[in-house]
Amino acid sequence: MGACLHTSPPVFDAPIASPTAAPIARANRRSRPSGYDLLSGVFAVILLVAAALKAHALYSTFNLESHWKQLAGTMPILLEWLLAIWLLSGFAKKWARRVSLTALSVFLLVAGTRWLRGYDDCGCFGRVSVHPALMATIDALALAAIYWCGKGSLAESRVTSSRVALAICLSLVIPTVTLALIQREATGQIVVLDPLGWKGKVFPLLNSMQPSAHELAHGQWTIFVVNRNCQTCREYVARTAFQTGNVALLDIGAESKDHLNEFRVPVPVFGVRADTVYFLEGPFVVVLREGLVTEVNQAK
Repeated sequence: MGACLHTSPPVFDAPIASPTAAPIARANRRSRPSGYDLLSGVFAVILLVAAALKAHALYSTFNLESHWKQLAGTMPILLEWLLAIWLLSGFAKKWARRVSLTALSVFLLVAGTRWLRGYDDCGCFGRVSVHPALMATIDALALAAIYWCGKGSLAESRVTSSRVALAICLSLVIPTVTLALIQREATGQIVVLDPLGWKGKVFPLLNSMQPSAHELAHGQWTIFVVNRNCQTCREYVARTAFQTGNVALLDIGAESKDHLNEFRVPVPVFGVRADTVYFLEGPFVVVLREGLVTEVNQAK
């Protein structure tokens, strides 16, 4: 009888996992930017642009405020700049996220308050006007996005010296480019106003006022000359009871008629052309008769 041959099924060697495969896979997952990383990077860039624009608005009116007020205005600019560097460096992401959520909550509160009070500018970007309603919407969306994307456990990546150097480099380059673009737009002249020397002369700002103010050249007018970038001027306007009639307010810090709704006064409000930057030492009250300055008083 023939022998029965018993064949066993082929045996395949099971793949042996490399001891370094799991760490490499985890490292690859950490190296890929997450949704939170992308959002925080965009937020950091916006912070740098906002800080640069606020710094430009603050220091282009340096002689309007005391040094202490200048220092107080510098603090939020510095905080925005430092937060941007922190976010770009990737250091301590969980704490960076918490600080970002706090900052966005403050931004949302400020924009919402200005919206409810009827302002046309949120004040977040210096002289670049953004409506508070739009800014409040953007802040709310950014707040929700950063909260949601970082809700789970954030993978802490190793902070390298090259990434820190890149963060510092971006924190310098982005504001520099922003300021360069602003300076390119502001190609006009700078004029320091001396209202006390106007008496007996034609009102020198008559042809620079926007919208056209030709009616001020006829009859007698009282003009309150202020600058919205001057805190003293803002406080003066807030406590002054304006009488209707031949009374007007000239805001030399307003560059177009879209920005003239800042003070909420019951009299006509005028701005100036955007091709000239004017400096003014505090508010002044100017009386005109047929376009000539008959009386000038520095308001207190």
